[in-house]
This record gives sequence, C-alpha cells and structure tokens, in this order.
Amino acid sequence: MRTALLALAAASCLWSACRTERTTGSTSVSPPTLSSATPAPLAARMPAHDARGNAVRDAVARADLEAARREAKALAELRVEGAVDTAWQSRLDAMRTAASRIANAQDLSEASRGLAVLARTCGDCHATSAQRNVAVGEPPRTSVNVVPRMRRHEWGVERMWEGLVVPSEEAWRTGARARGRAAPARVDLTG
Repeated sequence: MRTALLALAAASCLWSACRTERTTGSTSVSPPTLSSATPAPLAARMPAHDARGNAVRDAVARADLEAARREAKALAELRVEGAVDTAWQSRLDAMRTAASRIANAQDLSEASRGLAVLARTCGDCHATSAQRNVAVGEPPRTSVNVVPRMRRHEWGVERMWEGLVVPSEEAWRTGARARGRAAPARVDLTG
C-alpha cells in the first residue's frame, strides 16, 4: 500500500512540475559529500542515507534521470564500518538493491518505480527503530497567489515523504491535507 502511495506522490510531483528549488542564498542545497570509500558506523551513515534518498526523490521529481542515477549510485555505495547485525545487514542490502535499481534505470518511469521501492525499504527499516520521531510543524499559509500555493504543495509532498520513510501517520496525513488545500486555481502561467 505504501509503495502505491509513494508512486502516486512521486507522479504528482513529476507531472505537476511545481517543484521549487531549495536555495541558500544563491547556492543550491545538496547532500553532504561523504566518501563511500571510507566506511563509517551505521548510526553515523544515516544522515548521509537520508540526504542521498532525498536527493534521489528530488531528482525524480524534477524529471532529472541522470541526477537520480548519480545520487542512487552514491547511496548504493555508502558503506558501513564494523560488524552489523544480520537483520540490519539484510535491510541495508535491500536499500542498496533498491538504490541500484534506480542507478540502472533506463527511463524516468523505471526510476520512479525504483524510488517507491527505496522509500519502502527506508520505512520498513525505520519502523523497527526506536527513533522514529518527526516534527511535522505547520504548513505554509494558504494564499490565492501561485508561489505560496506551490510552497504549501511542496511542504505537503515533503511531509508525505516523511510519512512513508520515517514512517509517520501524522506526517502523511498532515502533508496530504496541506496538498489538498494547496490545489491551485486555474491560472495562466505562460502569459
């Protein structure tokens, strides 16, 4: 069920083409650069896994297949140092397999389906973790103007993503409600 919902959310982003670039000043925000050649303990690798997973999601939403492949390859190559429990290892292997599927995708449709599988592997793993907290917060205000509506829409999609990968019912539902209220009126954006 979560896989189908993620595919729906990803398709929504892809086809609405409303994704705004996140910037800090004039520089785009990108995942931290961690060498996959230098293994780190599992807990230390989670922020990099999260950042790479989000980068894959964002690339698919922008319909940037090459960036999705590149980020997925980096995610699949992240290594963990030291002994890893068998259960954790099988989850890491599932994540690497899902990321590799995206890295080798022939087209955006295949990458989108791979993203759904990747999100599921994250959510399945995190569901067994004791640290599943997510601060949902309040969505951006509603407006009749296009830019605030798109910011609210983006905020909703990001909460829905968290709802899948954390997993969190509250994040999913809050994001879905925000998106529902962010639906733009029919406007001419070309003129």
